[in-house]
Amino acid sequence: MGIALLTPDDAVQRTVRTLGLDSNSVDLTSPEVLAASVRRAASFLCPITPGLLARSVDEALVGLPGYSERTRAILEETVDALVSYGDLLELPVEEERGRHRYLYLGPPAFVQRQSGVILLLGVRPDGAPLLPSALSQGIEYEAHVRLLPIGSGVSADDLLAEGLMEMRAEQWLRCPRSESASRVVEEYTARLSSVRLMGPLDGVRVLDPARPPTYYRGRWRELTRADTGTFVARRPQGYGADPWCFLEVGDGEVLRGIDLPVTDPLSLGADEAWRLQAAIDAERGQPQRVAIRRTNRVGWSVIDLFSPIPSWAQRRLDIVGKPVVRSRGALLSYAIPTAEVPEEVRFLERMMWLSQAADEGSSDG
Repeated sequence: MGIALLTPDDAVQRTVRTLGLDSNSVDLTSPEVLAASVRRAASFLCPITPGLLARSVDEALVGLPGYSERTRAILEETVDALVSYGDLLELPVEEERGRHRYLYLGPPAFVQRQSGVILLLGVRPDGAPLLPSALSQGIEYEAHVRLLPIGSGVSADDLLAEGLMEMRAEQWLRCPRSESASRVVEEYTARLSSVRLMGPLDGVRVLDPARPPTYYRGRWRELTRADTGTFVARRPQGYGADPWCFLEVGDGEVLRGIDLPVTDPLSLGADEAWRLQAAIDAERGQPQRVAIRRTNRVGWSVIDLFSPIPSWAQRRLDIVGKPVVRSRGALLSYAIPTAEVPEEVRFLERMMWLSQAADEGSSDG
């Protein structure tokens, strides 16, 4: 067997084709290719920490056309999206070095929408395809989502025969109960006040509640001596991803802290952290925002989110719509049928206390 010398562009095209995507329609750093790259790496590397998985894919892409300084951060966001969606499962593991969260492969499964569209979930080990080639031809890729559209010719019986498990939408969503923002803040503050004082904690990064909720990345910062109060934060640790936590701070020093999650050990720390931060923002009179844009596609709108949302909220949007290229300034953008917009906005208002911004015009969505 000979060795062929590939140009960087040839390497990219071959990589994209190996991942099952069309190299003529997507490039190396498109959301679809990055999601497929993470799934493939996970199929060989799991169980693995989220940070190490993102780093492993990043190292494989360095030097290829399209790679940039932002690629690593996008890969970390992609890992989070795949966990939120259900392709990967993040579970706590007790080790000698402490408690850490590892990623495992989500079991092959599917969710059928009322419209007939089928969402595909899970990853098979060792790079094996989710479906045989005869059934995979109809798969459409939208960012981190794989779906079988109406008319694909693939039925639920076909998927069951291939070993995929059918999940009900309610089983997949796993939403918490609806509560007021003030009640959520009170619950976590009460938990925090009941723990013992702790010693100094260096390297903590907090979400600044005083900074605008419309620019998520800009809200992160280190503690200063002027900080007093409670903060959603991430604390450093020597191994694995930095844990999410809720801290009481006095004059820039951490006084008390609880790691998240606290309500369900199998849930994601990020899910509780992002909902808690949304509650804090709402209580401060600066609720996080959701914007609705018209599109050039009749009967569809784009919903823009400027802060991350828990996995159960993102899964709900995956059911009624599809992720699209982010609108300017947005952290997440979904195209959904216009008729579904009022219900989805009410859901976000009720569960995340978001405030709807004025319609800012049309987009290509």
